[in-house]
Amino acid sequence: MNIKKKKILIVEDEKHLREAYFRILKKNSDYEIDLASSAEDGLGLFRAVNHDLVITDIELPAMDGMELIEKLKKINSAIKILVISGSVICREGIMEKGVLDFMEKPVDIKTLRDTVAKYLKSF
Repeated sequence: MNIKKKKILIVEDEKHLREAYFRILKKNSDYEIDLASSAEDGLGLFRAVNHDLVITDIELPAMDGMELIEKLKKINSAIKILVISGSVICREGIMEKGVLDFMEKPVDIKTLRDTVAKYLKSF
């Protein structure tokens, strides 16, 4: 039986966080994970790969995370999106955009792993 690997896109402009999320999620998993340092790069990767889950920050250079979420939803309205941000001010507006969950930085490693596993298991 050929089981399709789940594909995750991480959009985070801070390199150390981007790489930390990658290591956390890659450990003991077989997720395929792509990394993007900007919303524009993330959008390009998403168009090419069509990931199962997108993890994004809100405060990104040039195009912000809110605009990225809107564009991702136009491409695939069913895309699962998890927001990890230090800005809790826009939490309510984000949830109205159809985001699955919001996590405040700094994230707890176990919570991040469990949350991602829960959302990827649901389809």
